[in-house]
Amino acid sequence: MLQAARGALTPLDVLSAATARAGEHLGLAPLGRLVEGAPADLIGVRGNPLEQFKPLEYPDLVVSGGVTIVDQVALR
Repeated sequence: MLQAARGALTPLDVLSAATARAGEHLGLAPLGRLVEGAPADLIGVRGNPLEQFKPLEYPDLVVSGGVTIVDQVALR
């Protein structure tokens, strides 16, 4: 993602390519979208990933298949 961001893509384009558009290109839509019936793996980070990608490397919250895997938010 960092390399793509250094090119002609905006930060929003980079995040979209890694999520919603990735599912579409793989023929797996609605993978990568938050819509009813879609698989829902989520991450939560402190700050705005459109301003800085680094927090995405160490998310504060990870929910996979409806199960909380990482929850650093509850510890703070």
